[in-house]
Amino acid sequence: MTEQQSLSTAPAQGSEGLTVALHIGAPFTDEDQLVWSLRKDAGRLLKDGVLVRRPGTYMKELTDLKGRAAKADVSEEDCGAFLDGVLREADASRVVLSMSSILGMPAWMLNGGRLYKNAGANTAALRSVFPQTRCEFFLGLCNPATLVATALWRADAEGLVLFLQGIRI
Repeated sequence: MTEQQSLSTAPAQGSEGLTVALHIGAPFTDEDQLVWSLRKDAGRLLKDGVLVRRPGTYMKELTDLKGRAAKADVSEEDCGAFLDGVLREADASRVVLSMSSILGMPAWMLNGGRLYKNAGANTAALRSVFPQTRCEFFLGLCNPATLVATALWRADAEGLVLFLQGIRI
């Protein structure tokens, strides 16, 4: 399996050839620097058909759609309305969306001694928001040793207890 095959899902057709690139990031990795760097070149990227919107313009609705998709199917109309709202008449063949909390909230990232225990279910729910659209997932992680240390340092007492419950010594 090639790298592209492992990252892309759904047929190329659907939503009129649009590709949704989902940066799923991770807490404590880049603090949204990737998105803001892309936003600095948004005009140039749009000339090449790549639309990068500020996460604040779509995050609430995308989070809502993901939550609904985790419980039931999201209609094509809902998906289309969301994408229309993001595109806003822009002529783009690719839309970059970022949702750094998709792997799990920082307090839960080490729950039960497992890193991102809910990552599979959360990414599956996000994927199902765009059933007829080609989607690609992109993940950025820092060194796991520093990631875990940072998460533990920032964890509250309850988060620390949840993490330690899954460790066997």
